[in-house]
Amino acid sequence: MANSILYIDDEPQLCAELSERLEPVGLELAHVEDTDEALGRMRSGEADLVLIEPALATSDGLDLLERVCRIGRQNRPPVPVVVVTRGGRTPALYGRALELGVCDFLTKPVTVSQLVAGIEGALGATSEETSWTAGSASDELNPQGELSELLVPELLYRLHARGYRGVVILRCGDDRVGIHLRNGSPAAVSASGGKETVEDFLVRTGRISSEQHEELVGQLFVGAGGPRDVLAGMDVLSEEEIATALLEHAEEPLLRTFGWTTGSYRLLPGKKLKGSEAHELARSLQSLLLDGILRHSSREVVGLQLARRGALYVSRAGDEDLEDLFADSSLAPEIRETLLGMQGDRTVAEIVASSEIDARAFYALVLGRAAELHLEPILLLMDELVEVEESAEDDASAPAPPSPADRDAVRRAAELSCLAGVLAEQDDFAVLEVAEEASDEEVRRAYHAQLEALGVAGPPAQDPRVAQMVEQIRERVTTAYRHLEDAESRASYAAARREEEKARAAQAEAERALEAEGWFRKGERYLRAKRYNDAVEAFGMSTHLDPEEGEYISHLGWALYLKEPDEEVVRREALEQIARGVKLSPKRALPYVYLGRIFKAIDDAEHARKMFRKATKVDPDCHPALQELRLLEMREQKSKGLLGRLRRK
Repeated sequence: MANSILYIDDEPQLCAELSERLEPVGLELAHVEDTDEALGRMRSGEADLVLIEPALATSDGLDLLERVCRIGRQNRPPVPVVVVTRGGRTPALYGRALELGVCDFLTKPVTVSQLVAGIEGALGATSEETSWTAGSASDELNPQGELSELLVPELLYRLHARGYRGVVILRCGDDRVGIHLRNGSPAAVSASGGKETVEDFLVRTGRISSEQHEELVGQLFVGAGGPRDVLAGMDVLSEEEIATALLEHAEEPLLRTFGWTTGSYRLLPGKKLKGSEAHELARSLQSLLLDGILRHSSREVVGLQLARRGALYVSRAGDEDLEDLFADSSLAPEIRETLLGMQGDRTVAEIVASSEIDARAFYALVLGRAAELHLEPILLLMDELVEVEESAEDDASAPAPPSPADRDAVRRAAELSCLAGVLAEQDDFAVLEVAEEASDEEVRRAYHAQLEALGVAGPPAQDPRVAQMVEQIRERVTTAYRHLEDAESRASYAAARREEEKARAAQAEAERALEAEGWFRKGERYLRAKRYNDAVEAFGMSTHLDPEEGEYISHLGWALYLKEPDEEVVRREALEQIARGVKLSPKRALPYVYLGRIFKAIDDAEHARKMFRKATKVDPDCHPALQELRLLEMREQKSKGLLGRLRRK
């Protein structure tokens, strides 16, 4: 069923053209002039989004807007509201619109493209299933909901876009899975029934027999080493098979939820999973989405999700955005080739119909932002530029050289254009250079003084280019004065600006968190590749962007040590960094392992053992810590044996 957009306006000149633009992407436009009919449709749930002109001749604008927003919030999911008004951005209307939480505020005259952009942004902030670009960091997301309405992959994508920090609990029947997300990326997962051991996972998945399972359990019981070491010693699986099995063991509880189409989710912001019950995750969300959807999502469900986006055009992401995906997943060559060939000139439906890529892989690439969606072909602008260039080449007539007066006019117009750009970026207080506490008379004087100072108070210029820029600047200053001319308007405008600044700050914080997590993932890859200089730089960036995330700081300290392990000053700094990271994130096992390894390197076995034991308290199955404890024990036994032999002599 198509989504319905309710357009409340008594001047519906753009309705026909707007409807033609929206219909191909599954959106129906319903125009209504009568306010009672409009409110009735909203109460009955017939609207998925509302475009409203508050300045109707038959109603009070503020009252109508408040009633529409109130009904919209009561609906489930909430109905987003976009203001499209001929009344201008007056302080009273604009300030109240922001307080009511409208998604966008457009002033007439307005183009169809502006309306489409407003609709796209509003739908992207409320419903992932009806959004065109699949959400943003400012998305509204209910703290709990049904998986039948928001599938797990789509939920995780939206949480990633917001830079979510906390736990999401997924339930399907008696099955329960908890996922800890750090800056939007899955960091750990736990499942109902406790933490399944590696040996039980291996026998359940048919990698080892029951007899081999019993032998493995016995070896682990007597402390012969960790699961990886014992398996290697038993010569049951190859090193590659062991590594793959351990990776799947950690990720399986998360990936199997990608096949859930019923159940519920609940968000617990700021919470973490217990270290003793959780498996740590190392791969990026892009890579997890690709593997999870390919293994567990049904083709029918994926087909429905792609059909909702069928009319949108697809392009691949930039090279930097694809770096994590290519590094963290074994992307099949044909999928990679198809992805790199997505240039924005074909729709989702066309790519699916071509069968050149598995629909589930395509869906994962879309959610992972490796494939980006657009309302229109992104190559159209390039085509238009080519046409302009060809037209210019065909014109054989050379223009006459400009006169001195014409050059002066061009220079003056350019200067005014720069000034207009500066004023456009400033708020109204900055344009008039007044404070919020200024009196009405001070604002009036500032207005006239600015017109004089900016050189736009006199008669219109003769050159049309200069006159146009002068008028634009005069209009900007006059608009600022209208917004601030009385105390009530100044207060309303100031409140609206504060809300905008808060929203921008929240957006910037989410973007910083996502960037920090990206640098951290790069640092982990550099660490595995023993590229310690690059690892220090990557972890340093993640720590700079998010100085309160202890795991980032701990990894920075460990990379510093590995870079120069013999330098005492560096070693001391590394210990301080890791210890500070432990203090901020005490529920992580690896930082304790890093501390223990440094103490072990300087022959401080007692402190090393304490650190390794703390790691096992956080995570009883922490393989590196168990292995290090076993090695310390073997070293002590060997030392005691040598001393005994010396005494006997």
